[in-house]
Order: sequence, then C-alpha cells, then structure tokens
Amino acid sequence: MKLLFLRGQVPQDRDPAEICHACACGEDDVWTWLAMGLGDEQSELVYWGGKRYISYNDKFSIRWVKNLAEYECPFKPDVIFARGGFPEYEPVLRRYAGAYKIYYGAGKRYKPEGYQDYNLILTDSVQQQKNLNQILKEKSALWVKPAAPLFYPTGAEKRYDVGYVADGRFEHRAKIKGVDFVYSTIPDDLSLLHLGWAKKNVRKHSTIVRVNRTEMPGMLSECRVGIIPYTDYDSAPRCLPEMLACDVPVVVSDRLNIWREMYVNEHTGAVANKDNFWETVRRVMSLNLKPAAYYKEHLSLDAAVRRLKGLISGAKSN
Repeated sequence: MKLLFLRGQVPQDRDPAEICHACACGEDDVWTWLAMGLGDEQSELVYWGGKRYISYNDKFSIRWVKNLAEYECPFKPDVIFARGGFPEYEPVLRRYAGAYKIYYGAGKRYKPEGYQDYNLILTDSVQQQKNLNQILKEKSALWVKPAAPLFYPTGAEKRYDVGYVADGRFEHRAKIKGVDFVYSTIPDDLSLLHLGWAKKNVRKHSTIVRVNRTEMPGMLSECRVGIIPYTDYDSAPRCLPEMLACDVPVVVSDRLNIWREMYVNEHTGAVANKDNFWETVRRVMSLNLKPAAYYKEHLSLDAAVRRLKGLISGAKSN
C-alpha cells in the first residue's frame, strides 16, 4: 500500500518542537505510527502550516508544508487517510481522484463536512455508526484507536490510587474532560496523579505535573486505576488506550463515545456515571485487573492496522 496521511495543522497550542523527532525510536504520535504501519510500500505524513522534512527510512517520511493547495505527493498514493475533515485537505483529496479515501474525525467532527467523496469513514461508537449509516449507507465502520508503542507496562510500584490525564488550562477543554468534577467530588482518601495542566493544586492528596509524553508510561504505571471522567460527549481520547497499554485498568464516563465492548469490559475496567463514579473506581481497584494482554491482542497498533487493512480490502472487493 502506498499511503498519504493528512495529519492536520502544525500544533498551535504548544511548541511545535515537541513533535519533532530525529528517528522513529523517539516518536510518540500514534498517527505517525499508524501511517508507518499502513504504508507498507511507501507512506508520507503531511502537516500544513510549517516547513520541515524528515525521512525515518526509505519507506516513510514526514513533511510540513505551508500550503496544502501547492503540495504534491512524491508518489501516486493508493490510499489517503484524512485525520479530521479540514477544508485545507480538499485540494489534495481532489488532486488524487483515484485514491481510496478514509476519513476519521473524533468528537463532534465524526461526520465529514465539506468534501464528501470518502470511501470509508471510521467511527468510535455504535451510535456514531448508526447516525452515519442513515446518511452514508454502508461507508462507515467501527475502529479502535491504539496507543503509540512507547506506552507499555513498566512494572513501577503503585504510588497513586487514581491516574488522570487532562489539560485544564482552557475552560472548554477542562469542562469536557471533567476537571471540575474530579476536584469537587473525589473522596479525600484517594490519592490522585494528574498529568497535564491545572489552574492550581487545590487538594492535599493530589500531584499535578505536566511531563513529556515519553515520561507518561512510567508515571501512568504508578496508578492503580486510570479515570476518564468526561462530563460532555467526546470520542475515544488517546489516554484510554494509553492507560490500558500500561496495564492500568480504567473507569470511563458513560458520556464517552467509544466502541464500549471492545474498550471497557471484564478485562479492562468499567463504565460509570457521575453518581456512581468513585464507587466504581473503588470496585475496579479491588479487582486487580491486568489489561495489558487484552490490549495487545485487541486494541494495539498491530490490531488496529490489521483491522483497518481488512476494512480497506473488504470495501475494495465489494
């Protein structure tokens, strides 16, 4: 497969240097790994809004371009993966009319807007798929979002009861990710590790730290349970598979759009609502679950690539 992966805009909310790596061994972006796994013949991953080029090997490269309207892929792609339906992609999607086109947009962007001529639309939940099939017939399919390979069990000693990953700098993000819910309702006897930003540490038994992603596996592994307490509807955040990959069971809000039976089951954790959230956390802690083996078989990067290749092959044969 010759793959062109449209990744999005160079990050605007953090230093772009954080996503620049000299080789694949330091790569922490799951979409980059997905592009490498799918493009077994050749692949290029493209951002707009910058200028950069690096080749990890003779089959894979990353390119930043100022304007996608002027971008030309160095090979003729068989497949184009559009991560988010940004209007900037449209000139590229139309230029390679014969390519098989895949769309994935999380959260409220799960339905493509603007350009519509996709061959396959990946969804995070059964409800999203039902909604899409009403207007797009059989173009949509459930899919799992994996973690980057740097997330794995480290065997670290458990120092915290609860692990939580969230950016609390911006009000709209903090609201969706349940920052206020966590700090206003968490029981006093549960210790909390919050990876990310928060306005201030307002709780005695909390540790709030923002770390590089390469440090996250070791810190997540120190937690007995990972929580995803979103209070507004969102789709499969990357911290969910990352926690499972680190062998940390999860408690997930019932407002999260995910392929529920795949992500949250007797091997991995539980779903909770806001009224029974901390009760469920205590119950999952008592089960001593070890989800890493289940993750590797069903939710890992290899599993996601196999499923996606199967979906593409099946759609093309039909």
